[in-house]
Amino acid sequence: MSGSGCPQEAVAMVLEALGTGAYLADEEGSIVAVNTRGEQLLGRSASGLVGQDAHDLLHRSRCGERLPRARCRLRESILGGRTEQGGGEWLERGDGTLLPVAWLVTPCGIGVRPSATLVLFHSTGGSTWPAQRPPAVGRLSELERLALLAETTTLLTSTLDIHEALRHLINLVVPRLADWAVIDLIGERDEVRRFAVAHAEGGTVVFREDLQGPMPPVPQESLMPLSRALRGVASSLAGPETYQGPPDSGVAVEQRRLFEATGMHSAVLVPIRSLHDVLGALTLGRADQPERFTAADIALLEDIARRAGLALENARLYQRQRKVAETMQRHLLPKLPRAPGRGMTARYLPAPDASEVGGDWYDA
Repeated sequence: MSGSGCPQEAVAMVLEALGTGAYLADEEGSIVAVNTRGEQLLGRSASGLVGQDAHDLLHRSRCGERLPRARCRLRESILGGRTEQGGGEWLERGDGTLLPVAWLVTPCGIGVRPSATLVLFHSTGGSTWPAQRPPAVGRLSELERLALLAETTTLLTSTLDIHEALRHLINLVVPRLADWAVIDLIGERDEVRRFAVAHAEGGTVVFREDLQGPMPPVPQESLMPLSRALRGVASSLAGPETYQGPPDSGVAVEQRRLFEATGMHSAVLVPIRSLHDVLGALTLGRADQPERFTAADIALLEDIARRAGLALENARLYQRQRKVAETMQRHLLPKLPRAPGRGMTARYLPAPDASEVGGDWYDA
């Protein structure tokens, strides 16, 4: 064990005596000391750890992607100056594999720095796996499935903005479950629009605007997977081979184009339903991940889409109500007289800062 700026051997003795992986971080999150057990668990030497930013070097998503700093709970705890603990985090080892860990973070006053943080961690799994290959949906444990569904519900109900809610949904499933996510929405006049085509690239989600936009009408007689999903008939598995034959509709032509442009070799399509209607369809596809979707994956994705449907219905209802209120407000504005050389206006503005309808009168 060694450390940069560690005062005395007492610090080393304390860390070595802990019996679990441990390192000290300074006020900026850089590693200043690490014990032998920590080196062993991380497969890294002290010289390769000390002086490095712990977040940039170690903290990863379960798919091996670098976590955005604002979304890293472990980093927030290290910099927060308070005692916290958690699990379900992954650290990248020296050989590129991921180490699932449980951790405890606590401020430490042992003379290393004015403000140092002690990070304790231990492995929660019997093995590690390559960072480049996330587990397939069907391999998620029951606890992981429940956690994902709970996270889905929390994020989707945190906003009444339709676009924000659906982007939350995309960030949940890409790249955790798939390389690609496609959302098709049905409008109030039954028109279909490809709302989003998103791909995981370098730890961020990139939208392919060239593949988004209006879609052809959905024929009632089509047996193709997307047509069936948009009619609410059934969920389906699909691949590029699904669209090799003569297309039965314009929707099938767009789907062939989608598979060719994205390189997806396996996809699953599920309806997005509200309590009363079909609102659209969610497609998850894999191009870089080698595992194919199976029938066992459909139930989880249907559950996710069901939650998305309820959130989408709530957001649409809210927007309709707000539109009615805004229309009423516009009709309540007084008609001002016209005066030569004078510009006059009347406004109805929200009184509280957080309101978007209702408020106080202002006129000239």
